[in-house]
Amino acid sequence: ALTTCPLEVVKTHLQSKNVLRRSISDVVMQIWRSDGVLGFWRGIGPMLAGVVPARAVNFWAYNAVKGHLLSAGYSEGPLVHMTGG
Repeated sequence: ALTTCPLEVVKTHLQSKNVLRRSISDVVMQIWRSDGVLGFWRGIGPMLAGVVPARAVNFWAYNAVKGHLLSAGYSEGPLVHMTGG
């Protein structure tokens, strides 16, 4: 999320109904001039509020399924990893 947030901010600006026929470089320069470098991470809080819990559940489920399969006698391999995640 931290690395893709600037791309999402530029995309959102380009999709805005108030923007007519502007290029990516125009939008980048406008964000840079109006908000500085931190403007590219505007909205990171709500984005992380959604991403962090989702990733935590994903890692927990993967670990739980993998542990269950290994304890059931499956050997660690592609089947266990694909089934777990």
